[in-house]
Amino acid sequence: MSDDSMKIDSLQLQGYTVFERQNLQNFGDLNIIIGPNNSGKTSLLRAITKISKIERGRAPLQDSERFYEQQDRRVRLDFSFADENIVLESDNMGSLELPGEGSFDEPDVLFCETERLTDYKNTNLDEFLSDQLQSVDSEKFLNALNEIVDPNIADLYGSLTGGGDLQLSTSDQDGNTLRHELNRHGSGVKSIAMLLADIYAADPDTLLIDEPEMGLYPAAKRRFLKLLLELSEVHQVFITTQDASFVNPLFWRDSEQDISVYHYSVSRNMQGRQPFLDLEVNEPSTFAGFLPQATSIKDYHLYVEGKDDVKVIRSYLHSFLDRAASGETQGDLLDRTEIYHLNGNNWEHFLSTIPSSPYSSVVLLDNDMDGQADNVIRRYEESGYQSFPDFVKCEDTVDIRENLRNSTVPVYLLNHDDISDYIGVDNKQDIAEEAWNKEVIPREIVNVFYSLYEEELSSHEVVKDRIGKENTRPYPPKPTDKLSMDPTTEAKKQITDAIEEYVRVVKPDGEIVPSPKLDQLDTHSQITAILLGMRAGAMSGVLKETEAEASVEELSRKIKATKNTVMSAKNQLQFITSKDGKVYIADQDLEDAAQYLLEGSD
Repeated sequence: MSDDSMKIDSLQLQGYTVFERQNLQNFGDLNIIIGPNNSGKTSLLRAITKISKIERGRAPLQDSERFYEQQDRRVRLDFSFADENIVLESDNMGSLELPGEGSFDEPDVLFCETERLTDYKNTNLDEFLSDQLQSVDSEKFLNALNEIVDPNIADLYGSLTGGGDLQLSTSDQDGNTLRHELNRHGSGVKSIAMLLADIYAADPDTLLIDEPEMGLYPAAKRRFLKLLLELSEVHQVFITTQDASFVNPLFWRDSEQDISVYHYSVSRNMQGRQPFLDLEVNEPSTFAGFLPQATSIKDYHLYVEGKDDVKVIRSYLHSFLDRAASGETQGDLLDRTEIYHLNGNNWEHFLSTIPSSPYSSVVLLDNDMDGQADNVIRRYEESGYQSFPDFVKCEDTVDIRENLRNSTVPVYLLNHDDISDYIGVDNKQDIAEEAWNKEVIPREIVNVFYSLYEEELSSHEVVKDRIGKENTRPYPPKPTDKLSMDPTTEAKKQITDAIEEYVRVVKPDGEIVPSPKLDQLDTHSQITAILLGMRAGAMSGVLKETEAEASVEELSRKIKATKNTVMSAKNQLQFITSKDGKVYIADQDLEDAAQYLLEGSD
């Protein structure tokens, strides 16, 4: 903004519309207010207009502008400028009063409300432009229209003083000149032309635009944001939007203008705190947690707290799919999956940006967020906003799968307080490289991926040409017809279910927690299921071979069996040992497993 004396530095509101209290600091040249409908965005702009409506020390105040929960509460607006502070307080006469007898230079304010689209639609474009642009440099107007609507616009024909239809001159690919009556263009072109005319004709100190992206197609939105950035060199600009895709920080990465962004927080509002918070905008990745997903065409979304979490989870995802899927499926799933961060400690505020079904979204938080997660989820549930998905805290990775089936967004607390604990590094600068170099994926993370891709990997596909290759642990085949137990087919299905669930409930410390489904089986079937689960876990990387003995030793204290039962169970595993002529786990490992079970049995 060229004249800093007219620049508003901050605004404090008390008892105004939906705000019991709100303090917005550090206004810049371009100020962006992001939030859903009915969050108070427009009210913030209306509050700013009060500074330009003071006559004889008073500004108008409608009853509807008083705090909705306490109509008799005092309304107070504090404006901070470079050289002075202005306070407006409600009085008994239904207006805002400027205390004392001081005077100040009021900034010129132009407020473009959302109702402008209806007004523009019912207005003759030629007459409007002729009236508004009489004192405006038509070249400046054309350049702006050219930049937003059509880069091929060459000129504007017709009289700006009336007496003829205005026409746009454009050029086709062959250089031929084409003329179009401006009044016959679509409503989007007409509305942007009239909005630009309003702006250039008013030439305000402060420009307020409520949802400037309305009526614009995606490319025009991006161009208009660039124009607003240019306008902020001369005017102080405030805009509101609920379209996160409209706010792209890459456009101002190299700008010399001061940009401020304020985001509505459902969580803060439900606590009775000030709902809008400042965002750090100097680093574009701050926005990576909530901008791209607004227009994402990815099927699978993984949300983590910070940038380091993104690096680690992305590394593990590549390793997991390299082992779990064929080349074609692997590439397809990678292409259909994206990992976003929620700006670290601000994660609770940005949950509102997560889209609901048909996306399959999972939120992963560090374990130290356990208590906070319960409270945040409850606040979102009680907020009343229907546009937000249903968030459900998951006790284990099995719950992730169930919630995805129900089209809710699972929120899962990892077993560690920091992502670096999985990597074992003190310097987080090395975390990405160390994650890529890890040969073994933590079983907990594998379980998360398996739950996310349940439908894609339902067959537990095995890449036959990779079996036995170095550092390759194919995902376990699903044992079905080859599990030749004596009991009925239904018993086989129960065993299969128990095996699958067993793999998902192996704890990170190596302890095996038998599935509840195991309790429904006889001892012989239990041991078969558990040994199969161990085999599957080792093959998938969930359970390493080196952990097998310790795991079975722990298991031996839980299950009692006779020698014949153990050996019979061991024999049921032979078909996996030599499936396709490839040895997944040596026979000796199975003998050791059976022996440990036997030693632990009475």
